[in-house]
Amino acid sequence: MRKILLITFLCLVQICFGQTSDFSFKLRSVTDFYDSQTHIFVRKYENEEVTLMVTLTNSELKLIKDYFDEVDFLKLPMNLECNNSIDILPVVKNWIFFQEKNQRNLCFNQINCEKNDKRQEKDFENLWNFIFSILENKINIKELKKSNFEVI
Repeated sequence: MRKILLITFLCLVQICFGQTSDFSFKLRSVTDFYDSQTHIFVRKYENEEVTLMVTLTNSELKLIKDYFDEVDFLKLPMNLECNNSIDILPVVKNWIFFQEKNQRNLCFNQINCEKNDKRQEKDFENLWNFIFSILENKINIKELKKSNFEVI
């Protein structure tokens, strides 16, 4: 119940005081999630989850938007296809969702397989790393301990 109240409060703060942008994005890994529209960052641990409000500056948002454009994210496929010659379990996927006006794209990247299209994989990974390099420099995320959550 506390978590629902906290998220509701953070959303209300965002509506009243948040910045506006012509695009938004979300990303998820096994341990981390971020939504640029609500400014909610979640880190999962073995026995808990930590939820923070993390607001990006307009200049950070511009840098991220420019990077989405640079890798032509709207043209990436929904799934970056794996070369199925080797199956590695468990299947672990990171994903990025991007929305701008009436255009949107969701792209999944399975991280434990060799891809058919190396360029698309590199573009996805570079974008992923770029966004997380900005997020991880935010003071409240810097203060979080690394996740101890493991995929079995």
